[in-house]
Amino acid sequence: MSVKSAESNRAIVYVVLIAVGMLGAISDAILNQWAKTGRTSWLVAAYVSWIVVATFLGYILRLNYFSFGAAVILFLMVNSVAALALDRALFGGRLTTGGWVGIALAAAAIICIEWSRPHDAPTDTAVSGELK
Repeated sequence: MSVKSAESNRAIVYVVLIAVGMLGAISDAILNQWAKTGRTSWLVAAYVSWIVVATFLGYILRLNYFSFGAAVILFLMVNSVAALALDRALFGGRLTTGGWVGIALAAAAIICIEWSRPHDAPTDTAVSGELK
């Protein structure tokens, strides 16, 4: 992917990243329902939703916008914030002051990762599905 292509994909990358992080949190909530009820249908739904999450996370990695580590950390941050929101909305969970500080630090981390991301073309990218 060229520099121009990478920069033009920024919005797509972040939209997919946010969507997949939120879907991951929904998948976690579905798994929580299985844990509470023991119903196999909840477990199957969690498996299916996590396959979708993994597929879209793979798409983010395929775009090669972030390094592997940065992409996974950003996904986990979005997933965690969405899980906290679902916990409060569906299960009555409450976030402490320290938790809010953690969310602020996570947001700062996203900004730092984006600002520090190299803006030159990657030298070792996947071609037709095979690693070089």
